[in-house]
Amino acid sequence: MTSKDSRFARFFCPIEDDYINAVSLGAASFGLRSDKKSQTPFYINTEPADKNGPKKDDNLSPLEQKKDDFIVGIDFGTTYSGCSYADCRDIENPSEAIIKTIETGWPGGNAIAFGKTPTLIMYDKKMKPKHWGQEAKINVDHNRDLTLLGNFKLFLSPKSVAQYYGPNNEEIERIRAENGYGVHVENSNSNQDKKGPYKVKKYNKEENIDAVKIIADYLRVFKDHVIKHIIDNETHKSKTGSFSKLFRKKEVNGGFNFKFVITVPAMWTASAKETMAQAAIEATIIKKDELDKLLIISEPEAAALFCEKKYESYVRDPNDPTAGSNFIVCDAGGGTVDLVTFSLTFDEYGKPMICQIGDGSGDTCGSTYLDGKFKKYLEEFYQDMELDINFSNTNFDSVMDNFVHNLKINYVSKINEDSYLDIRLPTNRIIHQIPEKARGKYYLHNNNTVLRMRNVDMKEKVFDEIVDSILKLIQGQLDQAHKAGKTIKTILMIGGFSRNKYLQQRVKDEYNGLYTVGIPEEGIAAVSHGAVSYGLEPRMISERLAGHSLALEVRAPFDKSKGDIREKIVNDINHKEYTKNRLEYFVKKSQIIDGENREIYHKTVSVEYPNNAVIAVFSYDFKEEDNPKGWRYVSKKHTKIMEETIELPKLENIRDGEKILFDVGLQMDHIGVTVTVKCKDTRINAFIRENTNGRKNGLTIDRKCSLVVFRNKSPLIEYSLAQSNFLLGSS
Repeated sequence: MTSKDSRFARFFCPIEDDYINAVSLGAASFGLRSDKKSQTPFYINTEPADKNGPKKDDNLSPLEQKKDDFIVGIDFGTTYSGCSYADCRDIENPSEAIIKTIETGWPGGNAIAFGKTPTLIMYDKKMKPKHWGQEAKINVDHNRDLTLLGNFKLFLSPKSVAQYYGPNNEEIERIRAENGYGVHVENSNSNQDKKGPYKVKKYNKEENIDAVKIIADYLRVFKDHVIKHIIDNETHKSKTGSFSKLFRKKEVNGGFNFKFVITVPAMWTASAKETMAQAAIEATIIKKDELDKLLIISEPEAAALFCEKKYESYVRDPNDPTAGSNFIVCDAGGGTVDLVTFSLTFDEYGKPMICQIGDGSGDTCGSTYLDGKFKKYLEEFYQDMELDINFSNTNFDSVMDNFVHNLKINYVSKINEDSYLDIRLPTNRIIHQIPEKARGKYYLHNNNTVLRMRNVDMKEKVFDEIVDSILKLIQGQLDQAHKAGKTIKTILMIGGFSRNKYLQQRVKDEYNGLYTVGIPEEGIAAVSHGAVSYGLEPRMISERLAGHSLALEVRAPFDKSKGDIREKIVNDINHKEYTKNRLEYFVKKSQIIDGENREIYHKTVSVEYPNNAVIAVFSYDFKEEDNPKGWRYVSKKHTKIMEETIELPKLENIRDGEKILFDVGLQMDHIGVTVTVKCKDTRINAFIRENTNGRKNGLTIDRKCSLVVFRNKSPLIEYSLAQSNFLLGSS
């Protein structure tokens, strides 16, 4: 920069943005003068001709844009997590990529037959990660001085959980109470503690565990394991030496370019998704200046892409494969069951496009709740046997393992009510005598060591309530589609719970002859597989619903008919009445937005020269109909995500009081938003060009903004195997 340019260094210095970790809420000076007043701009109701703005890199294919060696899809589940990936190094077309799923080699062995690893992490006394996945589950009874954490995904976005599943959801509250949510768990070696291997002391607010930190710790070890698997199986790098040394080498860390796609629940807010991005940064999945290396997609969207790619017959009409169709994705996991309805359409080139129609729905009725009901049945059994035997004082691990990996998956209700299922009871607690009241109600075998559970008891006491809840959710999606005039072709069942034969049969029986019920063979890996498909071809998601309302603070012309408040009136230099603290919205919550070719939304504003222009953008997690009174003005419910003070240069050919126009553009990014402010005054822009030797075309400011303004700290569930009903399900 020349000496002439140096005067403008402060004006043109790049914006230092902490992206996810923080958002600048204070003014940033971009001008040459500091002796002027600041002014919220006046709104001018004139949109630019090109409202949608330019598209990004439309002339390049997705792979040319990204130049990724590997695309990794992470299905971060409540109880279990999985991963798929694609090697993109030697392919030109995304459709040529072969997507593979990591099914074996997870820490702790391959006890989980369906190729996922438990979403569990174990810490030492200094809160350093010690074990994770199945290995953490195995070590819980052998390391009483360690702390096991699970279910932390549920509490990354408590607001989303409350909004989606209800603010007082019984199952969520039960998890809080039974598993220690809101309490601190103190390690104990005492065998006299009837409540399990850990003592519980009163909740101390200062000892809250940061949900972002725990998720980051889990994702870090998960990511390291995945990258090692890919390096070992897909490259010719030497396998000698430790992986930690290999990973630090430039040819691995820099030579191989990874892009990650993480899936999140459909009901998560935009802020929750960005908190996940923050966790990904802390997990070293990406750096804070590499947000383009991370994509976030909803779990149902990923599952829909998987089914469209691998099971076209489920979502397309075989007689007319280019015709559009509508289908429901039911993701039945371990903790929750989530449903979304999608529409399959085709663009002008015949390429398939998927977009969500209507609102998603869900409930806490995943497969782990079957485990809880089965446990309750066993406890009632021992009560009827008049024995003090329960899950706190007796080891039922082998009983529960048999239920989870055999009985639960393969259960099919039989017409013959005399049929039964053998339950092998704990051998160290023998039943010597059967009370009279229990005779005829229970049947014991093999010297009272095997309980022959009646098929009808398994159906009515364990399965029916949970399955009925899922059927109710499916019917809700069908009713919503019917009201919108949409015809549903297929109901797709994916997720670990979808393997259950009884659930499959109930759904098929309920909608026999009405809809096709598709159960993909690889449905458990559908989410991670579909995430990779999205990384390969992001344009396949054609439309999305905006997760937040985003608005610019302005002074807008006073309009009594719209309820403008007279107390907020201010006058411009020409004595025209305006109202201050008004909001003009770029995007409204639930508004349909372009999925990949992200539109730029514009607002035209002005300030009276020589005042500084204060550009402030706010987010709002409500629709207008939710709070019509608080919609038009800045309120406590609005969150400021950006504020910049733009100082104007002193020019003799601009009179005081002249209106200086600015174009403020907002673009929805995969993570966060980008705000661009351009001065439209030719005199100011000419001054800028002259004083930068033409390197700058004018006064333009770009700001990458996060919707996460402060870190979300939430206490997590701390629990032992003996306390948890959430440990043995599938997601």
